Order: sequence, then C-alpha cells, then structure tokens
Amino acid sequence: MSGTFDAGKSALNMGIPVFVLSPQVLKPAPQGNIDLIKLGGIEFSNGMDIVNF
Repeated sequence: MSGTFDAGKSALNMGIPVFVLSPQVLKPAPQGNIDLIKLGGIEFSNGMDIVNF
C-alpha cells in the first residue's frame, strides 16, 4: 500500500473522517479505496456527496 493509504488509515484510527472516492468510479477499482471504506472511510462519488455530508 502507499503512503496515502497509510495516512488515511492513521486518520481513521484517530477518529478523523476520511472521504474515499468510490471504487465504482475508477476502473480498475483501487484496492486501497475498497480497504479504506471497509475500515470506516466515507465513500463518495462526486463533490456534492461531500457537501451534503
């Protein structure tokens, strides 16, 4: 995994919300995005999803 994944995982462990681009938007689906969502990341598919959060 990358440094970005590690930073996201650390943020989740500290209770900081992490917004993760939906794996369905990208082809092929990045495994890191899938894993961060499983760990509690907030999935979004467009900017309005974040605004409406």
